[in-house]
Amino acid sequence: MNNMEFYICKRFMTIDFPKYLEEMGWQKEEIVSVNCALFPFVERKEYLGKTNLTRNEQILAVMLVEKDAVLPMLAGYEFCGFDLAEEGGISALTNCLHDFDEVFTFQNLNKYGLLDSRKEAERLQALLPQQYPDKQHAYCVIYAIWRKINIFYSFTNKEERREFGGSAFIEIQYCKLKPNTHNKKLVSLRVIDNWQNDSLYVYVDDIDVFYTNYKDIFVDGRYNNMKMGEIDLFGINYYSPQQLAEIIEKTQKQKPLGFDVLLDWLKKAIEYNGFYILGI
Repeated sequence: MNNMEFYICKRFMTIDFPKYLEEMGWQKEEIVSVNCALFPFVERKEYLGKTNLTRNEQILAVMLVEKDAVLPMLAGYEFCGFDLAEEGGISALTNCLHDFDEVFTFQNLNKYGLLDSRKEAERLQALLPQQYPDKQHAYCVIYAIWRKINIFYSFTNKEERREFGGSAFIEIQYCKLKPNTHNKKLVSLRVIDNWQNDSLYVYVDDIDVFYTNYKDIFVDGRYNNMKMGEIDLFGINYYSPQQLAEIIEKTQKQKPLGFDVLLDWLKKAIEYNGFYILGI
């Protein structure tokens, strides 16, 4: 793919940088950007293929967007938005926000500190040098950014899990009850034993990302009150073997963030009586 670069870097969680939050005056949990002030070049590693990411790492796919360029579909990546930055790497959005507040504010930016609309990125790219001809960082190019993180984790024992992050997880667990078990028993708190070593886990920091990517895949789970609906992030969700087949098909087709890890796990669920998503 032309003008596309892949690299590994640390995630920028704003709670770890209170001074930055105070200076920018916004409430965003995580920043994704080409901004070399937040993601120094010396800390970026070239991505050469399959790798095991830690909780604090991500793979960024960055494309210089030229006129009429078609954006690719990247399987297993989340599209984060458009950045405006000098080719040297200083972002007008996340490094110079207050310098250009007559043109845009943090309210114009999405949850990652980026622009959702390519049209808006092109409008601001043209407008900034007109409004601020004497400011160096007003002369920008447009970057499209995708990213991949690990959102599904597995642990061989409780000590491993505690070392990672304590108990703040969603657990995706095989249902090992017999096939003829009554629905009411399937979703009873008394039959569910948390913290299985063959489960998948989603850490609390990534729950919003998980929900955004999978809310249209995990539908009609059965709750503890016997009703069915979208994912309950704080309760019991049971999915039958019949639903499992459809979930696998949707995951293969849509290829959301982390789909490859989840698919391997789901294919093993065929051996059981469906599975659960157990909320925090």
